[in-house]
Amino acid sequence: MTPVTIGGIPIGDGHPVRLVAEIGTGHQGDVDLAKWLIHMAKDVGCDFVKGQRRTPELAVPRDEWNEPRDTPWGYQLSKLEYRRRVEFDDRQWAELFEYAKEIGIPLFASVWDVPSLESMERLGCPAYKIPSARLHDRRLVMAAASDGVPLILSTGMSSMKDVENAVMWAGGGARTARRELQLILLQATSAYPAKAEESNLRVIRYYRDCFQCPVGFSSHKIGIATCLLAVAVGANVIERHITWSRDAKGSDHRMSSTGEDLKRLVQEIRYAEACLGDGIKCIAQSEMVEAVRLRV
Repeated sequence: MTPVTIGGIPIGDGHPVRLVAEIGTGHQGDVDLAKWLIHMAKDVGCDFVKGQRRTPELAVPRDEWNEPRDTPWGYQLSKLEYRRRVEFDDRQWAELFEYAKEIGIPLFASVWDVPSLESMERLGCPAYKIPSARLHDRRLVMAAASDGVPLILSTGMSSMKDVENAVMWAGGGARTARRELQLILLQATSAYPAKAEESNLRVIRYYRDCFQCPVGFSSHKIGIATCLLAVAVGANVIERHITWSRDAKGSDHRMSSTGEDLKRLVQEIRYAEACLGDGIKCIAQSEMVEAVRLRV
């Protein structure tokens, strides 16, 4: 396995498990709140922070543009108006990239469509994630892979054939641009929150064996136990949604981590890594006295 490097930080075997803090729509379209969440992620020890970039008119089906939806501001917004309110423009994204750089944590984005990808490319985004909902979008996957930066594929709502196709498209995009593909695969279950029995964490190990690339887990479950189990089966990276309050109104908050939860997750991941060790069987230093005493 060849490690993948994002913002100078390597991801893969032989390196610490990396933690990605996913802001999602938790910022509610407020740049200052997004900065607060970025700072929180940095403060508790996350390695990366990630946002999402969509073109509202493409993200919302045209026949649903005027449908009302429940939002943090009530039902007075249509689905299209809500999506416009929670999306940042290029100027706002540039401000967030600069802020993340100032405090020392790489920021990247999930891209939901080609115009969003092109915007992120102009802004110098250091990596792209293809969200589970767009894994079937051949044009988007190939375009993202051809850009020369690391590509993360999230695989919720997908069969193994879907995943194989997306990996093949990504490889084709990289070869067309004469670039080596830098790929990370994430197991995910796209339910909010996901059920324990649907997490299927052994897929992480299967991805590792099949594709020989860094692998990980995108958590959509309440609590951190599933993330720790993912580390135990070989995840190189964990993605966790973050919030300022699980009681806040919105789709992501209930199954997201607050700063206190996130800090504990970082600590527990490091403990899990220490327990897992390097896989080389030897006599531990603390065993030496007993080995000498008992093996006479």
